Amino acid sequence: MPTNNETHPLGVSVYCLRNTLLQDVQNAGLDKSATVYDIEDLRQKEKEKFGVIRRKGASAICPRDNEIGAAYVDCLEGVDNVGPANRMLSYVWGYTIGDIIDSLETYCHQTGNNTKRTYIWICCLCNNQHRFQDEVPFNTLYENFRGKVVGVGHILAMMAPWNEPLYLTRVWCIFEMHTANSAGDVEVEIIMPPKERDNMLEGLRTYDNLVKALMGTQIEKAEASVASDKENIMELVNNTAGGGSALNNNVNTLLRSCYKNMMLAAVDNYSVLNNDDISSDLKFARLCYDVGRVMKETNDYDKAIELYEKALAVREEVLGKEHTSTAATYNNIAMVMKKQGDLDEALKMHHKCLAVKEKVLGEEHTSTANTYNNIAMVMKQQGDIDGALKMYHKCLVVREKVLGEEHTSTATTYGTIASAMKEKGDIDGALKMYHKCLAVEEKVLGEEHTSTSITYWNVGRILQDKGDIDAALEMFHKTLTAEEKVYGKGHKETLQTKRTIGRISWQVN
Repeated sequence: MPTNNETHPLGVSVYCLRNTLLQDVQNAGLDKSATVYDIEDLRQKEKEKFGVIRRKGASAICPRDNEIGAAYVDCLEGVDNVGPANRMLSYVWGYTIGDIIDSLETYCHQTGNNTKRTYIWICCLCNNQHRFQDEVPFNTLYENFRGKVVGVGHILAMMAPWNEPLYLTRVWCIFEMHTANSAGDVEVEIIMPPKERDNMLEGLRTYDNLVKALMGTQIEKAEASVASDKENIMELVNNTAGGGSALNNNVNTLLRSCYKNMMLAAVDNYSVLNNDDISSDLKFARLCYDVGRVMKETNDYDKAIELYEKALAVREEVLGKEHTSTAATYNNIAMVMKKQGDLDEALKMHHKCLAVKEKVLGEEHTSTANTYNNIAMVMKQQGDIDGALKMYHKCLVVREKVLGEEHTSTATTYGTIASAMKEKGDIDGALKMYHKCLAVEEKVLGEEHTSTSITYWNVGRILQDKGDIDAALEMFHKTLTAEEKVYGKGHKETLQTKRTIGRISWQVN
């Protein structure tokens, strides 16, 4: 039996989890759908009611205190089953045994790690549960887990379900991730069951799902099995700079990085896992396209371009250059190029997109109108106001005809035309278009909507430039009313509007 040196605590091999722990679970009349809570209920104090974990070491001597009752890990033998932990699993006891094992095996497979030499420190098996039958002082728990986080130095945080992880509902889990991130030299990776990974990649098509998953940390709303543990953790958190808000932000930032790395690994491992020729695989193209969007939305523009170009190569080869999916890829590449400031190349890609849409969808399709609008935005940024106005008007013609004059998209086009006219110096024309925009927004969205308040502001600015101060102040007051309702009186936008009104009123008086 290996010596358990707490500087380098013992871990259970992934191989052992599959071949020994799962067998022990089945021998107890359970199966892989059992949770950790199911296989070991610490509320049961009688020896005959011990679960799978405590039963394993009930008659063994613990090597740490030389008392009867040892941890599960202390009862294992052979280097294929037990050794110095090189990974620590951060998880919840509500996860199933099958999902835990599947997640760890998938991780080993994708990273090239041997399941017999990947030793996992997992609290239910590596802490001596015979000593955890009564409530353990918080300081003991904290020092124990912090020592393991730093000592092992490599955390695998298990997320399931991928978009609403149970992990983020538990105080200890969030605190573990924060502690690992704060330690500086501790590596953190996310793992999840294969089915959850597949669901995550499929869910990328609706980007809001990912945003929800990556911004979900709220330690103040998380729970602990022992209420005093949460109180103690929150006291620690609140005594650090930034308190709970800073912790939530730090964990969300770490989550974004880990999720992105998992997505990029899915792209890199695709051909190996599927044994396919990716040059003609439309599923691979879709994966690259979806992950590319994530990279774009998280401002990783070079990686986004790289992924979009991989998707484009497949789509041009399989679907052809005149397919709408190919056009969508041209569009997304153009949008990233615009973000990077490469306006000439962005314009070229938008025109490639437009050529497809005009041919396949026609000039009077709303998708074609969107591309007219996108081209206009780039031209305006280049300083070609006349060219931009021409494209904005082509967009407007379609939207008025297809969507109607009282549609919000049509109103947006009125507003963008007004902005371009103002930049050109056509103040009267700009005011006319802003009023058309405002008429739609007031009718469809209402006077207390953020879009309407912005248009009030824009109209007020033009009226101020024309010298019609009373009318300008009326518009600014409308802006203020909407902002107080939507944002609140103390919001920075509201305060800016108040200052503008005050400054203009003081100048007039």
